[in-house]
Amino acid sequence: MKSEEFCRILNEIDDDYIIKAHEERKNAKILPIKKVVALVACLVFLAALATAVIAKPEYEIRFEKAEAEEEPGYYVYAELEQFSMKDFSENTKIIGDEIIHQFETYEFYMSSSPDHWHQYYDSYEKAKEFIDFKGFSIPDWEEKEYDANLNAHGDGKGKISVIGIDVFYRNEVLIQIWARALTENYEGGAYQFGYVSKKQYESLCEFENEKGTRFYMINDGEKSIAGNNAVQIYFIKEGVLYFANFAYPDEQTEKAEELINLLIESY
Repeated sequence: MKSEEFCRILNEIDDDYIIKAHEERKNAKILPIKKVVALVACLVFLAALATAVIAKPEYEIRFEKAEAEEEPGYYVYAELEQFSMKDFSENTKIIGDEIIHQFETYEFYMSSSPDHWHQYYDSYEKAKEFIDFKGFSIPDWEEKEYDANLNAHGDGKGKISVIGIDVFYRNEVLIQIWARALTENYEGGAYQFGYVSKKQYESLCEFENEKGTRFYMINDGEKSIAGNNAVQIYFIKEGVLYFANFAYPDEQTEKAEELINLLIESY
């Protein structure tokens, strides 16, 4: 009789956070990954709990094959909550007015994205204070932020549909964390926010921590041009979408493990 098979862990991602996972890609290829903090292709199902039912989360992330692409991969979608504009500060009126201005001056400035607004801050706290949205939450890292970027998408009438915040940390381990919240003005159905290659998809592992938050982790074993390993993590918390990217050289693997564990624990 087969017992529960969980995502295989390389190095030391805390086992206590891995509660359960479910196989969705029976034919996915398992790739060898050396010296990375990753969960190898998640090919598991709970055989020992055949009578148990894993409840479908209210909000979810899904991957849909992109057949039309030259090198087929997968589009990444998220089903998210749509928040009232009252959940954000009155500064959204300033953002809406600036987006209207961008549309009005589009031909003069030749902006490629008049619907996109962004503003940089030297800390996450300053960016969060401006938007005053309680749904955004970033772990209390010991790492010093490099900068934070508050961003939004809207239409020519100044109606904001997506509000986001990106935070960057540039230390021994490079970290990027961004969050996206949909507003009541969003009309696009499932939110498409990413694309992954076939190889990345084959290294995808999904799991839950002890709080019931479901994470999707990708590591295809490839290194960046700078020679860094990279781990990507997607998840949804209280209707808000999060993405985290960790980039690090081999000698910082232990530090990266600590930070990834902190991320998993924080949500």
